[in-house]
Parts: sequence; C-alpha cells; structure tokens
Amino acid sequence: MRPIATNCRRPVASSLVPSGRVKAATDSATGLKDAAALGAAKPSARKPAIVLRGVEKSFRVPLHRRGTLKERVLHPFTPMEVEELHAARGVSFTVGEGEFFGIVGRNGSGKSTLLKLLAGIYQPDTGEIRIEGRVSPLIELGVGFNPEMAARDNVLVNGTLLGLSRAETLQRFDEIVEFAGLERFTELPLKNYSAGMLTRLAFSIAINVDADVLLLDEVLAVGDVGFQEKCFETFRRLHKAGKTIVLVTHAMATIRRFCSRAILIEQGRMVKIGDPEDIAELYRETVAREPGAGPEGDPRGARYGDGSAEIEEVWVEDELALRGNSFEQGGWLTICAQVRFEEAMEDPSFVFVIRSEDGRNVFSSATAASDAGGGAFEAGERIMVRLRFRNHLGVGTYEITPCVAHPEGRRWADARKDFSAFAIRGDGWTGAMVDLPNEFAIERKPSP
Repeated sequence: MRPIATNCRRPVASSLVPSGRVKAATDSATGLKDAAALGAAKPSARKPAIVLRGVEKSFRVPLHRRGTLKERVLHPFTPMEVEELHAARGVSFTVGEGEFFGIVGRNGSGKSTLLKLLAGIYQPDTGEIRIEGRVSPLIELGVGFNPEMAARDNVLVNGTLLGLSRAETLQRFDEIVEFAGLERFTELPLKNYSAGMLTRLAFSIAINVDADVLLLDEVLAVGDVGFQEKCFETFRRLHKAGKTIVLVTHAMATIRRFCSRAILIEQGRMVKIGDPEDIAELYRETVAREPGAGPEGDPRGARYGDGSAEIEEVWVEDELALRGNSFEQGGWLTICAQVRFEEAMEDPSFVFVIRSEDGRNVFSSATAASDAGGGAFEAGERIMVRLRFRNHLGVGTYEITPCVAHPEGRRWADARKDFSAFAIRGDGWTGAMVDLPNEFAIERKPSP
C-alpha cells in the first residue's frame, strides 16, 4: 500500500472507524439496488484500498485584503489578520477494494477538501493517508484544456496529463469522442464549445484512464439526462471490473442507488459512516436544521423584489400544528410564512414553491389561483400566510421558495429562493418525488 502523506507531529489513533454494513434495498426502477446487484461485499471482507487515520487539514484565510500597491506601501508593517479554517478534523475511515463509497455533507463541510487530500492535491497537516493502486481524480474536469486548440489536440494533451501515452490516447480517441457525443466537432476549437460540451469531453477523457481508484466530485451532474445515464452505465461497468470509486455528491438518490457505504461530514468532522440509506436520512435532517441551507449558492438563497414587503420567517407544521424539520409520509402539512409590509399594498398574491434536492419544481400554489383574498394591508403590518396540503411527497429533502407579488402579478415585493428546507421520512424509498395513493387491479381474461 502506497502512503500519500504521513505527519508524526502528534500520535495518530491506531484504531479505524468500524466498517458499516451493506444493505440490499429494493429499487423502484430495477427491483434491486445497483450496489447489491453488483455483488457488493462487506468492507471487512475486502482488502483495504484507501486508509485514512487521524487526518487533519486547515487553511489560513485572510480577513482583509490589501488590493493596491499604495496600501502595501503606506502600511508595510500592519499585521495581516487571518482566520483558521478547519476543513478536516481527525477523519479516519477505510474503503475496501472494489467498493463504491459516498461522501456527503453541506457546502463548506470539507467534502471536496477530503477528496483533494486523497488525490494528493493537498497534504494533510496531521495524520496518514494510504492508497493502493493508481488514482484518477475527476475533480477539476478540463484542467489543461487550451481553448485555441481543436478538440483532437486537446484530447491528446489532456490524456497525457492524466497518465496515458500518446499511443494509448490515439487508440482510445474514437471511443472518447463517441462517448461525449462530439464526433462532428473534433476539429472545432474548444473556444467554440458550449460549457456542456467541454464538460462531456473532459469527463469522457478522465474515465478512459486506466486507474484502480476513481475520485469523483459531483461529476454525475454533467450533461443532459441521456449523458448522465451513460455515466451511470460506465460506473456500473467500472464497479463490476473491481474499481474502487469514491463519490462526493449532494444527490441522495445517487448515494442510495450506487453506494455500498457512505460517510456524512459536517464542519470537517465525521458524523457517521455506514449504510447509505441511514446516511441519506441523516443528511436530510442535517440540511433541514437551518433554513435555506441548500446544497448550492448562498446559504439563505437568492432574493428578489422591490422591498415593499419582507418575508421574515418560513416553517412547516404537522397536523398538530407542531413545527418540525422532518416529517413522516402521509397526513397533512402546512407551510407557514410571516410577512411584514414595508409599504401599504392592496390584494397582493402569495406564492409557495416546493423544490426537490436536485432543483426541480415539485409543487407550487398561489392565492391568485384560489379563493383566498389578498385584502388591503398597511405599512408596518405583519400577517401570517398558511398553505395546507396532503403530504404525498416522496422520501427526500425539499426546499421552500416563498414569494409575495404585487396585484398585477408582474413584480415581486419579496421572493426568497430556497429560504427554508424540510425532510420527508418513510419506510421505503421509491426514487420518485411524489408518492400518490394508488392501488393495482389484476383481472384474468377468459380464454376465447
């Protein structure tokens, strides 16, 4: 086993985190979970491919920036204030050879830093990392691309950077461009490629590298639905071939579908390691603890409007009018919003949009399309807006976008994207965003 880095400034715990169990859960589309269908064995029965022991990594982040030469000259001896950012705090785990392992957590939790430590891009401050075999990091796709060069030349250069010889790259060239769906554009300079075309090409090159360990950072989000399915099929093939795969993602559906184990990271610390279903559930609860703590963008989400109204708070209640962040499937839920009017307004519309964890709109409703009248509101007045609905949502994490619109419906007074989040629990995961009441009927037709 090849050590990547060892730092002995302080003792490192000799015991590793206990390996989790592998659970073969049913999948709505295939009848079997992909990880189970691939014959995933318990990590304890595998030879370790990756070992981390007591890994710590921190960064010194300047609180102020000296942006001009004048500032440097006038204040040459002013000490630079810095903040210590701990991206990894004593992380220890093992990944078995041929295992599909997931790493999840909120933005800023340390997931990508952990992956870069595994790739050797960063060196740990303290602790030990050991990896068996050749590593292919799919972290910064397209690094080394020259926009002035044609795709053919970029494939040759990028393949060399990833460890392929020129002859190997030429031999696989047709397969690379075919997988990316770019056969007609091989002589086109990359500066004329769209962002999606660039990403598909970079991804296609990376997966054609002969590696024992693949490190993937949100790469399953590339391309359209058809290309993503090709990626999924490639990962099944690589997994069957015994490759070790480590995936960082916010998509819990992917964690359930592929991983045999997963780990939840929060503020650089390992919260839990084990069965992907348990980790996905814990991740949903973690995300739902803070309003708007979604996987992308500003922690409170984007905000629009002219400021004539302010959405101060949004939460979800169950049938007993109890606030919560996680709810069982079934029954009734109520979305509540507290709104303060900064200016007098007549007949505003109130809108709620519920989105899934991958950003798709699941459900929306507005008072303009209902019998609920807006009314006239004075400046400084506070009101409560409630939307009650029967909970047929599928198991997963959902985010709420509340909006207040002017009477004509063309201007927002206030709109707060992904302002609050909540989770839905259930006994079974179907992979769908809704779980509608249904029943089957089977009739035998008499023989003619």
